[in-house]
Amino acid sequence: MRWLYHPLLLLIARSTDSQMAAQLEFLKAAFKLGAVSLLGLMVLRSTQNSVVNALFMEPSALPTLILEMASRLVATLAVATIVLVAADVVWSRVSWQRELRMTRQEVKDELKQADGDPIVKARLRSLARDRMRKHSRAAVIKQNDVQLFRTFI
Repeated sequence: MRWLYHPLLLLIARSTDSQMAAQLEFLKAAFKLGAVSLLGLMVLRSTQNSVVNALFMEPSALPTLILEMASRLVATLAVATIVLVAADVVWSRVSWQRELRMTRQEVKDELKQADGDPIVKARLRSLARDRMRKHSRAAVIKQNDVQLFRTFI
């Protein structure tokens, strides 16, 4: 069985992360342009009967008709653009937060770096234990000397 691949899917499959992000941005821009164009075309199609009827109207009524059609088109496209921009802002914010997340390995490395190198920490603990032993021996010897001195008196 022979597989047929779409060239766009091949481009996406072979791309790196930065190329993938650029391609995604291109696809988003193409979608937004297509959506706004399609919506504008739908609005103009809905006014097609008014344009045909304008052939039989008085010329003084044409500016009012054109203004009404243009304002309807601009208002529709403005609302569509605002909706698309809001969706794009949400999308960008979510993807930005997702990119900021650390992987498990990064979290482990961060904790290890914050705590310090385990070998150095073990050496410092060992030195601290040695100091404590020496200090406790000196204290025991000093205490024994004091008790010996009391027994002689």
